[in-house]
Amino acid sequence: MLKNLDNVDELMAVSYLAGPFIVNLFKMLTIYKNMDRIKVLMRKLNDPLFQPNSKKQFEIAMKTKKFHRNFFYLCLYLGVQTYLCFMILPFLREKKTIPTQGWFPFEYDHSPNYEAVYLFQNCVVLWNDIICLNLDTFSSGLLMQISMQCDYLCNSLNNLSSYRAKDGILIIKEDAGFKMRMASSEFSQAMMENLIICIQHHKKIKR
Repeated sequence: MLKNLDNVDELMAVSYLAGPFIVNLFKMLTIYKNMDRIKVLMRKLNDPLFQPNSKKQFEIAMKTKKFHRNFFYLCLYLGVQTYLCFMILPFLREKKTIPTQGWFPFEYDHSPNYEAVYLFQNCVVLWNDIICLNLDTFSSGLLMQISMQCDYLCNSLNNLSSYRAKDGILIIKEDAGFKMRMASSEFSQAMMENLIICIQHHKKIKR
């Protein structure tokens, strides 16, 4: 690209790979730089406050898990298709060429240089596909966790009277008639405790 800045055709011939490679490089560096913070966030997901506490919330968790799994397989399928197209591209051209244009300090038109360059470029593209697949699905998985926790919180607030507070978390009351037997002051106190836990949950989601 540096050698042919004034040649649009040459720039376009490599930009379709150079662009994604550069973007993936910055994504990888960003993830690596913030890995300590990411590890802390992942450990926090094991907090009892972030766990499903009802059948409905468990169903939300299963739907989120299924959606992320399907998203991963979709990205894997697209990545494999892209790699296969890249791999067979040289054999579909009339002139013998490598998968993508590049500068090499040797002649690569003849064996075994051609095979070495072809193998090298395919390995680079495959490695880049793996990085892209893992980074994107991992990042989307973290975002899905935030969305899932918000769904948990909405469900808890919509059914606040169905819970009781215990050790800083909400637990479904096994006795369905518990609410009706409670005195007014006891009911208000219980709802206040439940609401405080929901507020704490919201604060932790924001962090």
